[in-house]
Amino acid sequence: MLRAVLMLLAANLLGGLTYPWQKMALRGLPPGTLALLRTVAGLACMAAWLAWRGNLRWRWDRRETARLAAVGILAFAAPQLLGILGVGLSTSADASLLILLEPVGILLFSRWLLGEPVGGRRSVGVGLGMAGALLVVTEGAGGPLLSSGHFRGNLLLAASGLLWGLWTPLMSPLAKRHGAVENTFGSTVFALLLFLPAAPLEGTDWISGPDAAPSLGYAVLLGVMATFLSTVLWAASLARLPSPVVAPFVLLQPAVGALAGVWLLDETLPPRTLAGAGLAAAGVALVLAGEGRGARAAGDGPAPPGN
Repeated sequence: MLRAVLMLLAANLLGGLTYPWQKMALRGLPPGTLALLRTVAGLACMAAWLAWRGNLRWRWDRRETARLAAVGILAFAAPQLLGILGVGLSTSADASLLILLEPVGILLFSRWLLGEPVGGRRSVGVGLGMAGALLVVTEGAGGPLLSSGHFRGNLLLAASGLLWGLWTPLMSPLAKRHGAVENTFGSTVFALLLFLPAAPLEGTDWISGPDAAPSLGYAVLLGVMATFLSTVLWAASLARLPSPVVAPFVLLQPAVGALAGVWLLDETLPPRTLAGAGLAAAGVALVLAGEGRGARAAGDGPAPPGN
């Protein structure tokens, strides 16, 4: 279980960096084009990895392919596109706040789609994590979420957060049968069905000038570090961890985003941000403590499929 936890931690550390990276990429690229470029960059990494391992082939049956399509379109492409659009119409602080809907979505969809119990410990852990994340993101919020200036953007960000909550329970059954890179590659191929039509419509929205080249660089960075590495690590962790256990890890992302703001944007780090990060970490630790006892009682279960 320790390996899965470390992979999930790394995935969420990278996830916390995506908001400042996206904000900087949007200075020179329109949202649909950014989504397409980062997806193509991520797919190129996955294809190279699978070709090197001799696994670049379609391995899923008809039912699994339908699930992959749902993951790629509903739980990956749609929330990513909505999130990029929302960040452009709102603020990074509000985006960090509304991503808190993702762990709620994971718990609800895991119960609905997989029948997995939520349990008191998991609920309390998610509650602690949400309290900590709220401390982090409300420090930098520029105004109420329903303010007229940001309402449309925040509505898109809320929809994005809920749809991201579908990814984990939809991918979880596939993670038990196939490798993480294979599953991520297969689902991301379907994501192109949404991204490919969106990008050409934005041809007139490209911004030339000094921001163009850095924006392309950030698009590639997002593709390699988020679309490829972070998503693969997350998928690999699902081979050993139940979907509801994954939920509180998402709540670490606002703290990572705040620290990234200090590093990349010269922002300050108030004491409440550190307190919030501590609460979020406590929520994750509470959930893992219960899972650790359960794993020792029942054994670690089958090994995850090879990548």
